[in-house]
Amino acid sequence: MNDNKFLNSKRLILKPFHRQYITQKYVDWLNDKDIQKFTKKRPYQTIKLCIKFLDEQNLNNNIFFGVFLKNKEQEHIGNILADTDYINSRSNLTILIGEKKYWGLGYGLEAWNLMLEYLLNDLKIRKVSAGTMSFNLGMLKIMKLSGMEDDGIRIKERMHNGKVYDEIYAAKFNEKQ
Repeated sequence: MNDNKFLNSKRLILKPFHRQYITQKYVDWLNDKDIQKFTKKRPYQTIKLCIKFLDEQNLNNNIFFGVFLKNKEQEHIGNILADTDYINSRSNLTILIGEKKYWGLGYGLEAWNLMLEYLLNDLKIRKVSAGTMSFNLGMLKIMKLSGMEDDGIRIKERMHNGKVYDEIYAAKFNEKQ
């Protein structure tokens, strides 16, 4: 990943994620059950585990950005990650807005669209996909509003609080390929 690449939108800056962003506040997001309820990872993260995860993403040449507000403090409010298979020209996109006070204000969609544009137009990735549990209405809305199309359902794929849920997949394709 290009460590000097910054992506800008009206309200956000996406910056390559570095160790300096792994703070106790960040680890607290990852251990907050409300924030993590839709993720495949479960709480009980530590700074050491976060550094290991970051190192793995860098080793695999994945595209991992922090999501920052475009204000003088440049507050870190979340992360977005494209797990990228360069051989097949496809990425699986995930996002986490860890600062709850920014939920429901469109920051997730804004970061998502910025990353989609970067992957499809700048990096010329052929297919960008995402998946979420069927009751994650916020993520389903992001996938729809960003122009992703249905890409399948895995029936009874995930468990949450002892209940089984379908996993819904969507994808956006590079129109120029």
